[in-house]
Amino acid sequence: MSDHATQTMMFARLPGMAYRSLNDPERPLIEVSGKVEALTGFSAARLTGDASGLAGLIQPRDRDRVWRQIQEGLAHDGCFDLEYRIITADGGVKPVQEHGEGVPDGQGGWRELVGFVSDCSMRVAQQERLELAHRAIVRAAEHPLQGAGDIQAYAGVLTRLLSDTLHVQFAGIWLMDTDQSSLAQLCVYDRQTDSFTQSLTLAAADYPDYFAALMSGRAIDAADARHDPRTCEFRESYLEPHGINAMLDAAIRVNGKIVGIVCCEHTGPVRRWYADEISFAGEIADQMAQSLISRDKLEAMRLLNEERGSIRARNDFMARLSHEIRTPMNGVLGMTELLQHTVVTAEQREYLDVIAQSGRLLLHIINDILDYSKIEAGKLALNPQPCNIADLLHNLGRQFQSQANAAGLQLQWRIDDSLPTLLRCDAGRVQQILVNLIGNALKFTRQGSVRIHAWLQESGENTRWCISVTDSGDGIEPELLGRIFEPFEQGEHPAAGGEKGTGLGLAIARSLAQLMQGTLEVVSEPGKGSVFTLRLPLAEVAESVSGGAEPARLKPERVRLPGMNILVVEDDDTNRKVILGMLDRYFGIRADSAVNGLDALEQMASGRCYDLIFMDCEMPLMDGYETTRRIRTLPAPGGQTPVAAISAHALEEMKAKAFAAGVNYYVTKPFGQEELFQVIRQVRDGAGS
Repeated sequence: MSDHATQTMMFARLPGMAYRSLNDPERPLIEVSGKVEALTGFSAARLTGDASGLAGLIQPRDRDRVWRQIQEGLAHDGCFDLEYRIITADGGVKPVQEHGEGVPDGQGGWRELVGFVSDCSMRVAQQERLELAHRAIVRAAEHPLQGAGDIQAYAGVLTRLLSDTLHVQFAGIWLMDTDQSSLAQLCVYDRQTDSFTQSLTLAAADYPDYFAALMSGRAIDAADARHDPRTCEFRESYLEPHGINAMLDAAIRVNGKIVGIVCCEHTGPVRRWYADEISFAGEIADQMAQSLISRDKLEAMRLLNEERGSIRARNDFMARLSHEIRTPMNGVLGMTELLQHTVVTAEQREYLDVIAQSGRLLLHIINDILDYSKIEAGKLALNPQPCNIADLLHNLGRQFQSQANAAGLQLQWRIDDSLPTLLRCDAGRVQQILVNLIGNALKFTRQGSVRIHAWLQESGENTRWCISVTDSGDGIEPELLGRIFEPFEQGEHPAAGGEKGTGLGLAIARSLAQLMQGTLEVVSEPGKGSVFTLRLPLAEVAESVSGGAEPARLKPERVRLPGMNILVVEDDDTNRKVILGMLDRYFGIRADSAVNGLDALEQMASGRCYDLIFMDCEMPLMDGYETTRRIRTLPAPGGQTPVAAISAHALEEMKAKAFAAGVNYYVTKPFGQEELFQVIRQVRDGAGS
């Protein structure tokens, strides 16, 4: 075949219309490609023989603009790019895009035009769908019923938006029962009759394939619902009686758990669901999830107010709130940490630092809430170990020195020689008390100094070791002094700059002191500063044991362990990305991932061996506890794979549950690269849990 014949064949097969025309307002066509009929409905012979030329195809109101833009493009750089609408042979209107160039006439002008015209209907339609969906999402998010707690009324708003935006006859919202064994209609909108129903309940036992598909993915996009294996179970009982041929279901998730679905049902012919339509259904599902969360929070607050006299109800609520915040906080702090290790501008780094600082403050508040609930419930356990108090205090000094310098304050330390080098105590809790006292002293002191003094107070058998924190601030008013250790008490002071916490810090500090059989006292006078004194029973350690100081640690970002095989099992998309991103960026590890326990077991059954598994505790289908138990029944080496549990639960009983299931390590959300590195280091060095 000659080169000319080959070029002619390729020219004819182009998916659009290639052309050559005169540079004339009517643009008479000299030559067009064979695909012109598919684009316009007219044959090539008809168009090349028509005096009206290419301009005759263009929608009349676009013709002058198109000709003007062609000439402007030629004058600028000899080419042009256009978008307009053509009138097809059947009278329809079709959006197209055109790129063309001028052919010089040798006299400084342009004799002919050559170019290519292609159909952009799908892109235009997609853009129109996206714009319509965006408007619907904004209306849903800004609607007064969002967050008001009336989920029935808000579901009516969302189903109307779904039906109008996706052009489906039926749009519904269904809610799961607590054990995920059934779905009940909350609200189903019929667009044809403009009415709502809420009468059906679907049992998982009756529709196992549908429920299994729902639990395993984000959405069910059945173009042919009557034959799709995920939805065909409904054919005789529901789809055929209602004339439904296509279904789009998106899961409503709250904290990673499916609590319901939004369902779109199309009664026309078999329908392909576009990616943007699936995404829109997911966005509406997220709006419903937020409404459910708001309802639950409002209900929780109502119950809390009604049962304010019940310590158990309050503590359960705070512990639950702490747990629910830790999972998204892990995403916020984790993604922020990853971004901080990328190339960003100085302005962006400042923004990231503010996010990280705010996140750490929120985490501190969460920990206060959790500690207080543990103390109130009598569940906070101490862990006394040999501790070098001098090292502990010096570490605290280094921690607070920059804050003192920034405030223009002197930070002074004094440790009496009489104080034993090693004492048995819960160093973490002692440090928690002192961090609170020193932090408050620096916050409420405008000028002068903050002094820390440690000494031994000998009094027969009741010998105690003491640490005092003295500031030169304005002191505490007598009426506040009697309430300062009460929970949720927040003092007002100009030196604090409007900064507030939970009001739990001093209440927790005194409770911790009492748990350690000690006391925490305060002496203060307005204008003369304050002195907080911690007194704890003496428990001297004779043997030489170092403690209190932080051990030397390798920098995680300098450790590259690309040879390690790690599996990350996490159903939450954001947290899975955080862990995978940290492993890749900081350690050079390209880890595998699974979205639930069943998925993880399937990967291990395929013969893949892992050095370590990071396992989320709470997942659909099979949680981390059951998955770990099943792993431990596998033959070696799979059954001996180290497992690090990842959980938003910080309660000791939840840790105990995880270790009882067979995990080797326990990482509490939110976590950073340091926590991951410590687990990886121990696995690498062969250390146990």
